[in-house]
This record gives sequence, C-alpha cells and structure tokens, in this order.
Amino acid sequence: MAQLVKKPSNAAPRAADSRPYCSVQPFDVVIIDEASQAVEPAALIPLQWIKPDGVIIMVGDSQQLAPTVISRSAQRAYYGYSLFERLSDCGVPTFTLRDQYRMHPDIVKFPSERFYRGLLRSGAGALYEDRVAPWHSFSNCGPYQFFNVKGQMNQDRYETGARSFSNSAEAEFASYCYKKIAVSAQLHKSEVKVGIITPYLDQVRRLRDFVEPLLKKDGALRTWAHVTYGTVDQVQGQEFDAVIISCVRAYPEGDKVAPDPPNTDIGFLRDERRLNVALTRGRYSTWIVGYAEVLKREAVWLDLIENAKTRNVFV
Repeated sequence: MAQLVKKPSNAAPRAADSRPYCSVQPFDVVIIDEASQAVEPAALIPLQWIKPDGVIIMVGDSQQLAPTVISRSAQRAYYGYSLFERLSDCGVPTFTLRDQYRMHPDIVKFPSERFYRGLLRSGAGALYEDRVAPWHSFSNCGPYQFFNVKGQMNQDRYETGARSFSNSAEAEFASYCYKKIAVSAQLHKSEVKVGIITPYLDQVRRLRDFVEPLLKKDGALRTWAHVTYGTVDQVQGQEFDAVIISCVRAYPEGDKVAPDPPNTDIGFLRDERRLNVALTRGRYSTWIVGYAEVLKREAVWLDLIENAKTRNVFV
C-alpha cells in the first residue's frame, strides 16, 4: 500500500505547494474516521487517493455532533450535511456497531432507547459487575442520576461580549458532586478521571470558580480525581470515569417564576445530538445537574426527566 508523503523540495513548484501526493500508487482502502463530523468537501479530499476499484470505509455516528458550521446561510444550504449522512440516506449499506464497551449499563439505557432504537448492548468489560465505583455506595451517587437544581441563569457574567450563559447554583452543586467522587477515590486509593462538562463557555469558567478553591484547599483531591473542564463539543470522542453535566438553562436572573415565563428557550440543549454526546462520555457514572422545570419544555428533555423519575434516579 502506498504512503502519503510531502512533495520533495526539488520537485517542480505547483499552486498547491504543500499538497501531499502518492509516491507509488493510490490506496486500496481509505478509512475516514469521525466521518459524520466532516463537511462534504473535507471528506472528498482523501477520496482522490483511492484506486478505481478501491474500498472506502467511513466510520462515524450520525446521532452525535454534526460538522461545525458557523455561517447560518451555509447551514440553510445544508453545508453541515456530511457525506457520511448523504451516502447513508442514499441507500449505501451501513453497519451498526451494537456492542458498547464504555458505559455502565444504567448509563446507556436512555441513549440506547432514545437515539439508537434500543439496539445498544453492553459488551464484556462494561457489564454491571465491571463498572462498580467506590462512590456508588453513597446515597444518590449511583451510575446515573438527575439532580434537579433550581438556580438562575446569567448572561455574559465575565463581560467578554459573548452570548454565553452561566448558572452559579449548578456550578456550586457540581463542585459538591466532584468532591464526593474525589473523597471516595482518595479513601479507596483509586485514581479516577472526572469530566465536568456544559454546553456553555461561561459555565466552564464558573465551574472552575467553584471547583478550583476546593483543590487549593486540599491538593490531594486533584491527585485522586483528575478533573477536566470543557464544553460538550470539546469532549466529543473523550471518556471519563465520571461525568458531571451542568445544563445551565434556567430562568434568567431577575425574572419572576411564572407558569409560562418568557426567556426560557433552552438554546444548545435542543440539539439531541449534543445531548447524546454529553450522556455517553462516562464509564462509571453520569450525573446530570439541571432545572427540570425549564428543561422539560423540550420533548427530548421531558422524556429524559420522566425516564429518570421512572427509574428512581431523579433527585
């Protein structure tokens, strides 16, 4: 199989001077990973190096984040429609990988039912007996939890000019959740990775504001529970032993709580694919921190909340 290399410096100059080329012959097989996140022009680039009778294998998940397209006019023109989705919609054979090896079975239940028609199964290494964490013995600290936190939402707290949101009540509660996990890990001498994630950049900063003082006060917590902060988009493709999701959306600061108050749009959280990414990062635990009264206005969140209540994991 040929290798892609850079054009030698003594070769004749071309317009695309840094363009790679095939030193011997095109590839027999081209594999494109994360294909559902690539816009079509990007996905077409590697296809120029395949033999006429070669094989293209595209690996992706159309139920998770689509290509990032900032321009709204481009979005309306379906620029965010990936080649992966187009080929699938045109009837090109697809194969669903049903066995998952990351999540505790309790974590995978809702995503499987909602996004994958109930097809996902937990494989070896991700069964109940494989995904037992020390903090699971604490009350309301199981593999999958929804914590109903009634807070208020603040826009542009850090005065960056960005249309981003934060929620101090959720950030404070998330720091409490992190401490429970960290203390448990320390007691059992078991290092873990904790992801504290949210849809909003301002909330990432707010989460740091509450968690970092805990770590300064007791540096051992960071040693036993390595923490990563990030937006949902930033952590796609990553996994953590425990994930704490701060949803942020609530009544804006200053709004009176009314039966049908204004300004309760849930923004990014309407995107089911973004929700799917958030829910499927955790190995041992996924804890959702949000205000159910506002979130349930969107159908997917209403289903999630009712599912949590039915399973007695709504607190």
